[in-house]
Amino acid sequence: MRHIVAWMTLVSLMALTACSSPKHEDAIPAIPVGVGKVTHREEYETVSVSGTIVSPDAPANVSFVVSGKVVQAGPREGDHVRKGQVLASIDPVDYRLGLAASRAQTETAEVTYRRAEDEHRRMKMLYDSKSLAPNDYQKYKSAHEAAKQLYLQAVASQRLSAKRLADATLRAPFDGFISKRSVEPGQMASPHLNSSNSTRWRSMWACRKRMCISSAPGRRPP
Repeated sequence: MRHIVAWMTLVSLMALTACSSPKHEDAIPAIPVGVGKVTHREEYETVSVSGTIVSPDAPANVSFVVSGKVVQAGPREGDHVRKGQVLASIDPVDYRLGLAASRAQTETAEVTYRRAEDEHRRMKMLYDSKSLAPNDYQKYKSAHEAAKQLYLQAVASQRLSAKRLADATLRAPFDGFISKRSVEPGQMASPHLNSSNSTRWRSMWACRKRMCISSAPGRRPP
């Protein structure tokens, strides 16, 4: 019996020794790490672009883009103007009449287009139900498309007439001072005339500069 106990004790010690023995694993190679001092540094990026450089204080030549008789010419050389202020205006009668005619044409074209649209809708229902021949339906479809194109053309013509009426009034593009005025009431304005006798203005230098390059003798900008 004592031999059995001694043998069991020896087996237990061998088991404990086997469990407590360390396992040899493959060693992981060390990763080198660099240590440096944190510093503040500005980096600049260069971007290449193409275009025209325009200074916010550059002069602007302003002239009419429509023709007509000048009925008003307000500011003179050296006068201060605000953005949107009226500089001169052309007789707007012809342009107002043109706009009124364009509006009438647009209204007529719209009525025709709405009528053709309604008729095309009804004919399409008959065509879809096999109650209308394809050739007859094509006639209504073509008439509807033609009426639509005429209506769109009338709308475009009305917008062009409205723009021409607005262009009959010359306004300052920004705050500044008048450097040169080359038009007087009663003269004819045309966008094709040269600078010597065209309705050309020059608003010089933005208001924040508080100066202008050239003013009338004896007058200074405010």
